[in-house]
Amino acid sequence: MTGTPDLTTPDGIANDQQKGVDAQREAGKIRARTMQGRHQAALEAEQKGHAKFLGGPCPFGYAVEKGNLVPGPHAEALKKAFSMVVEKASCHAIAQRLDTLGIKPPRGKRWFRSTVQRILTNPIYAGEFTFHPTGSDPVTLQVPALVSKEVFLKAQQQLQANATLFSGKPTKDVRLLKGKLRCPCGSRMHGEQSHGKPFYRCGSGKQGKHCGAPYYAAGALEEAVRAQIEGLLRNPATLREAIEANAATDERDTTESEASQVRANFRR
Repeated sequence: MTGTPDLTTPDGIANDQQKGVDAQREAGKIRARTMQGRHQAALEAEQKGHAKFLGGPCPFGYAVEKGNLVPGPHAEALKKAFSMVVEKASCHAIAQRLDTLGIKPPRGKRWFRSTVQRILTNPIYAGEFTFHPTGSDPVTLQVPALVSKEVFLKAQQQLQANATLFSGKPTKDVRLLKGKLRCPCGSRMHGEQSHGKPFYRCGSGKQGKHCGAPYYAAGALEEAVRAQIEGLLRNPATLREAIEANAATDERDTTESEASQVRANFRR
């Protein structure tokens, strides 16, 4: 049957669905033959010690000559990326550096942190490429190393350290007194920005009952606190009085809290 099937009849619909099934079956056979061919090529390359390129996107930093992987035009950029991460640079910083140098990424127009990390964790750059055929044992091929195994290992260790160091979403605005200020109402004050200007405000509004305290300009407030601390440090006697007064306040707050707890227990 040729031509466009009549999708208004049961037979036409069935024929159209059968064509889709046949196309999927043929695509599956092609994939299986391709994988078998790549597997056979990998086994032969392993036996002969060749750096056989098995198809697909060429790894960044390499080129293909006569069917084998060889160092490519971007090999030096690849080495630079590894040296940067060993020197504790982040993947984001490396991506920015590569963009600045005008080096094109494997895909797209600009570098991303995830692209850099995927490259830096690929063991092929230390001289080993492992092919994983479906249903068969993996085949490891030796390819020209662009970095030493020692450098590759150091890079992996630093990437793990970076993952711990840069974990979590970085804040856009780090205030000096963040988490240290209390509003007269007793609520903690938060550092924020509005129209590019930093300020502190009472956090009671987040519970839907703002106390009415004004917003405080961060620069002026931080400068006042800095001047106060500087004055205390220059006058040991005043500093001692402040410490003792703070200790007395803490003790009074603790006593009041315990008394409140006792009264609450009696009411039960």
